[in-house]
Amino acid sequence: MVFDTILFNAFQGKQDKEVWTFELKAAWEIFTPLLHRIDRDEMKPLPYKPGSRGPEEADKLAEKAGYVQTHGYIWIPPTF
Repeated sequence: MVFDTILFNAFQGKQDKEVWTFELKAAWEIFTPLLHRIDRDEMKPLPYKPGSRGPEEADKLAEKAGYVQTHGYIWIPPTF
């Protein structure tokens, strides 16, 4: 059933709903070392309010790198 959906989306040219192998591999290469550092208590994630854009430190880091946010942020909680 899942394969049918993937195939149907591919025929329609919709690739936005699928994760390709190279994308998954890149994500693991980025996040695995960070998760290991967290496990070894070498770094701690910064707490932030659920539904927010994240910790204030993230905005400061983005600003330092020259990023300028040009749109608002609205978080819509999932409905189950």
